[in-house]
Amino acid sequence: MKRLSRVVFSGLIIWLLILSFIFRNETIDFQLYDTYYVIGVSFALLTFAGLTLLLGLILELQKSQKSKSSPNKLVSFWVLVSLAFWLLNCTDNKCTVQQFNEEVSITGDCIKDISIFSNGNVNLLVVDSLLIVQKGSGKVLSIYNTNNFQLIAEYGAIGNGDLEFSAPHLLKSYSRSLVDKSPILHVYDFDRRMINKINLHGLIVGRADFHEQKAIEDRSNYYLNFYFSSDEYYVGVLEGKEKFILFDRKNKSEIGFDYTPPLDIEIESSWLYSVYRPAISVNEKEQKIAVASILIPNLEIWDFSQRNIASVNFDSIDSLKYALTEYQKSGEFDSKHFIVDIDSNEDYIIGLNYNNSSTAIYKHYNHQDLNFLQFDWDGNLLKKFILADNKFVESFAVDFTNKKVYCYLPHEKEHNLYVYDLN
Repeated sequence: MKRLSRVVFSGLIIWLLILSFIFRNETIDFQLYDTYYVIGVSFALLTFAGLTLLLGLILELQKSQKSKSSPNKLVSFWVLVSLAFWLLNCTDNKCTVQQFNEEVSITGDCIKDISIFSNGNVNLLVVDSLLIVQKGSGKVLSIYNTNNFQLIAEYGAIGNGDLEFSAPHLLKSYSRSLVDKSPILHVYDFDRRMINKINLHGLIVGRADFHEQKAIEDRSNYYLNFYFSSDEYYVGVLEGKEKFILFDRKNKSEIGFDYTPPLDIEIESSWLYSVYRPAISVNEKEQKIAVASILIPNLEIWDFSQRNIASVNFDSIDSLKYALTEYQKSGEFDSKHFIVDIDSNEDYIIGLNYNNSSTAIYKHYNHQDLNFLQFDWDGNLLKKFILADNKFVESFAVDFTNKKVYCYLPHEKEHNLYVYDLN
């Protein structure tokens, strides 16, 4: 009995240490980035480990009772087992990948009354009961009623003249007029480095002064990505600098946020933007910033004083590790893309999670299980909405009041605007 007990104890500890090495080591020559495979295998192995542990514990207790020996050996055994489980579960200096409380499959309905004709650069926004579609050609802005999808107004021309747009980007943030409480759209022009503020009600009724166009105040900087504009702040990514910056318009100063979360793998400086390219949403009322990275399955919540409120991992980074290893061998890089865009209100954050490799998304078009991830502003994981119809979404906007998501699907031949119900 003693020999069997020792064999069980030793075998369990050695097995757990080996398993922890496999799950922590990015050079293992099989594809750990298949999340469902990892979860299934680890669950089966841990179940076996639990049964083995239970048997071993019973044998050890029997041995202790018979010999009336000190429980020190049993305590040492538990310390070793706890250490092995800790090694198994703690990867990338972050313990545990967090799970969503609920997963829901959703299917979209095409909106037959609206067709978007554009060679890319399509952005959406829902304000009150209005859907705004921004394109990179033709009429830049189209406003629709979300109740019947009737076209209400169109506006904007591509060009470099007064009140024209060169490279427009409709921001997901908007403000309200102090005079008539009308929503004010914010459209950033990357080429001209201008902010366009458009009074939505003024546009609809045809007022003369509904469009205000001004150059950004930090003209010395060039923004690779621009996410937020208000009377007090800009948020964006500058060329060759930190992950993103918060620009204080009143004090004419910028606050830089470093490339985070930290990883246990080395990323060359020339790769930092490609790996950490952020999707960002801002809650100005609570002075919080939600930040996701395209190749890292993580969401961070920061405040305006650079204090990190939350950092949550919703998947493993094995895909990135494997892709970097393969790149060193073959020169080809193919990693999973995660959250590429974010929309939010004062209560919730919803991110579009591609959850597929770049090859599956952009080359073979055989992507599966794209999803929307819902968080709150404390970083809690709430719901995962899986696109059961396997549609590819390029841009989206959330109607938080009616719990619907409007999506632009560029690969659809006939109708390319869909709506998904989150209820």
